[in-house]
Amino acid sequence: MDQGLNQANQTEVRADVNIHVSLWGFRQCPWASPESVAHVLEMLPKHLLLGLAHIRYLSQALVPSTTTWVSAPGNVSLSGVYSQEDRTILIQAVHSRAKLFHVLFHELGHHIYFAVLDSVEKKRWVVDIWGSEDPVSEYGKRNAAEDFAELFALYLRGTSLLIDRPIKTRFLRETLLRSKAVPLEAIRAVVNDEGNMEG
Repeated sequence: MDQGLNQANQTEVRADVNIHVSLWGFRQCPWASPESVAHVLEMLPKHLLLGLAHIRYLSQALVPSTTTWVSAPGNVSLSGVYSQEDRTILIQAVHSRAKLFHVLFHELGHHIYFAVLDSVEKKRWVVDIWGSEDPVSEYGKRNAAEDFAELFALYLRGTSLLIDRPIKTRFLRETLLRSKAVPLEAIRAVVNDEGNMEG
């Protein structure tokens, strides 16, 4: 049981536990250094990263085939994917720093939805919260998991779209962030700092 979980609260991470997430391929990323990605991740509450194994940047786009992912040059519409099986985020050939971090936060939102939220929290999101307000984005219209991932990404990036979604934003703050202070301005400064690759 020594994965950093407190027995009284299965989702609370002990302060003395280090979270290890490997970053791959970011040296080839023109939009952000591995140091700037790591810096943003370090600012997030630890429990959100619990169980996440890898974040990989692929300089070539992936296209889904019938049996596996295959590498293909060029720009396809799929920018990222979260693998529940191996707890890995893949980000591919994005066109800007803003898009890179949006995709990172969106896929991290999927990790949180599938691996961090407990069954009660997830049921509350699907049954009570998701349909209570419009989806946070066009992509969020697909289903409850996509709307949650978009909510998480837009919350970290900062957007006026969430002003009209107070119920969803409150759920995120109270349930996921547990009303803990998250240095949103510092995260947004790194995300929006196009000229400083070190973050």
